Amino acid sequence: MSAIGVAIFGVVAASCSSDETTASTSSSTTTGAGPATTAAAIATTTTTATVVTTTTSPVTELVSSKRVNLDFVSAYVIDRGDGLVVIDTGVGGSAPAIHAAIEEYGKSWADVGYVVATHKHGDHVGSLGAVLALATDADVFAGVSDIPDISSRRSITPLAEGDLVNGIQTIATPGHTPGHISLLDPDIGLFTGDALNGASGGVTGPNPGFTPDLDTAHLSVKKLATFTYEQAFFGHGEPVLVGASDAVSVLAGSL
Repeated sequence: MSAIGVAIFGVVAASCSSDETTASTSSSTTTGAGPATTAAAIATTTTTATVVTTTTSPVTELVSSKRVNLDFVSAYVIDRGDGLVVIDTGVGGSAPAIHAAIEEYGKSWADVGYVVATHKHGDHVGSLGAVLALATDADVFAGVSDIPDISSRRSITPLAEGDLVNGIQTIATPGHTPGHISLLDPDIGLFTGDALNGASGGVTGPNPGFTPDLDTAHLSVKKLATFTYEQAFFGHGEPVLVGASDAVSVLAGSL
């Protein structure tokens, strides 16, 4: 179910911040569940704290996203009506929590058409192998420069600036990792991975402790400030559901 097109809309502005969220395990390479892992074993594996919240598009009720809260990190499931999109897969053992979000849509793993990794760190792709073992029809995507460090049982399609995955736009946001990407859903909002973080109801920049190229990461934050979106969803921290692009612009101006 590949769906990649090219569409570029946006410009460049500014953002950065002190930082950051929680005790995180952003390791530099990653993933779990090798080919020998069975789908049955994955389905019964447990995870730590899991809370699923629903966000309906401010534009149309036919499009919605669910946050899979895995304690210190989040994954997301988006329903655009023609194949669910899973953004990031959390740490190892997160597949059951992602499955719970899918079931809240009244759907199954067979309805997952797209799995997108924002970057290569283990807290974001730790359950990629498990998810792909269950979502047998899904295509998998990541930023081109991170792909060599992501272990996957299926070929990973590289994403570059402006590429579309089921109507969701890729924004290249390197710095936290070389191939880091953010994703802009035109009906829901911005999914930032670790290019930004949520903190105290607002927005902070990437975590300096896990960001080897902070100067480039700050340029990526500035870039995100040039797009318009009401809502922003982070790998770490609570989403901003009102005025998100304005908040990012303020942050950008402080760099």
